[in-house]
Amino acid sequence: LLVIGYGLATDIKGAADNGFDAYFITGGIHADSFGNMDAPANIKKAEDMINSQFAHLTLVGICERLRWGLAT
Repeated sequence: LLVIGYGLATDIKGAADNGFDAYFITGGIHADSFGNMDAPANIKKAEDMINSQFAHLTLVGICERLRWGLAT
């Protein structure tokens, strides 16, 4: 299973607690904490912070926004 979420205390913690992989969306409620994901330093900051808080989490990806739909 893959958890896709933007809440560290809920979505990401839930993934870590249950052994699920996680994909973190930084543009949600924690957007002010991470900044623009076009900057490699901000991606690294987010990854390091998540990995330090959730040692047993498999973080498979990080992005600023998730958009569903077909490209036209």
